[in-house]
Amino acid sequence: MSLALDGGLARGQTSVLHHSHRMYKWLVLGNVVIGTFMAVLDSTIVNVGLPKIMATFGVALFGTLLTRRVMFHTASYGIAVNEHSAAFQKILHGLEHFSQHAVGGSMAQSSLRGRGLIISHVMKQAFVSAVNDDFLIAGGITILCLVPIFFLRKKKVAQWSESCCRGIMMN
Repeated sequence: MSLALDGGLARGQTSVLHHSHRMYKWLVLGNVVIGTFMAVLDSTIVNVGLPKIMATFGVALFGTLLTRRVMFHTASYGIAVNEHSAAFQKILHGLEHFSQHAVGGSMAQSSLRGRGLIISHVMKQAFVSAVNDDFLIAGGITILCLVPIFFLRKKKVAQWSESCCRGIMMN
């Protein structure tokens, strides 16, 4: 089937579009609509979804790091605490008397409360050290990420100023 150059129909053809060609119009329209929808969906995922996923990953990453550092510092401080040293015994004796006067109870209960206070203090110090480690690591990552940004920024500014100067010189 061929069309004449003036836009006429070939012999025996009643329409430019055969009935099978009409289906192609809908297929083309469907592809254009789906393509447009997918472009909007893709940009939405990139602009909205990915930052939330990255934020969640960052929180999980630093939460895991914090937990690991708390365990590390608790173990290292626990090893450093010697129950048989004179300093430990003096502090424990003072906490036993404090506990007995503040709360009351027997000497055995006061001894357990004193040991509990020491353990609580060691765990709090371990948590503070772990938070400090977390912030140091986050600060190091931030500095490592900022250095290339400053170098890239200077190059763009230099390229822009060179192109402006060329444009002024040509005029």
